[in-house]
Amino acid sequence: FRAIRGQAAELLQVAMDLGYLTSLRPSDIRALRWQQVSAECVAVTQKKTGTRQEFTMSDDLASVLARARQRPILGLYVVASAKGRPISRDAMDDAWHRACSAAGVADAQFRDIRAMAAKAAKKVAEGAKKVADGASSLFA
Repeated sequence: FRAIRGQAAELLQVAMDLGYLTSLRPSDIRALRWQQVSAECVAVTQKKTGTRQEFTMSDDLASVLARARQRPILGLYVVASAKGRPISRDAMDDAWHRACSAAGVADAQFRDIRAMAAKAAKKVAEGAKKVADGASSLFA
């Protein structure tokens, strides 16, 4: 993730960070509009399942969204082209493949970020459970 992100264009970095922080599918990231973003949360209805999700505005999420707002033309979409238009699947795929190639990473897919985020969230939840159960350390 870090190697690919380090080689990615800013637009792709924002998409990757949103994917990691929210576990959203690439199609939901591309469809995310500024009107779905408030000071308190990011509200999304998943395209695939129709499930509504709200992501509390953390410092990390706010930072990613602030970077996305720094485009010359803001437009309606959080992840958008320099002209403010929604980024297409092909454009996002092309940016991903260029970053993977530059990082020397083969066989990685953008959707792998979703699995990585779920794994990280599971570790956090397990650590919190250990603390709640009275373990003296998260690593006990």
